[in-house]
Amino acid sequence: MIALYDKQTSELAAGWSYLKLLEHWQRKHNRAAYVPYLREKEDGKTTVEFGPLVTLGISTSFGLFLKAFQDGKAIYDPGDKITLKDGRWTPRSRSQFRINLNDISAIYQEVREVDLRRSTI
Repeated sequence: MIALYDKQTSELAAGWSYLKLLEHWQRKHNRAAYVPYLREKEDGKTTVEFGPLVTLGISTSFGLFLKAFQDGKAIYDPGDKITLKDGRWTPRSRSQFRINLNDISAIYQEVREVDLRRSTI
């Protein structure tokens, strides 16, 4: 498992079994598109522009994820998601593992950059 322990008490703070991580990883990350965006606010209006350069990550494995984690390229990013439910704010743990876009070749066997203005995928 991948686990976080309290340094002072050595108690388990959070943990993810390899089986749970493996199932999620293969389902969600085997083929991924990383789409940059630019958000601008002008005169009270917000516009969002996506692309045009898109990075494709093709064919991953759980072993690549574990190696990236071991090498410090994939990191744990703690976070919460708070939603308004029946007039009350309800927090929910929404922690994720993240990787810098410059390091995604560590978790994919093939990485391609596609310019959507010039290419058909």
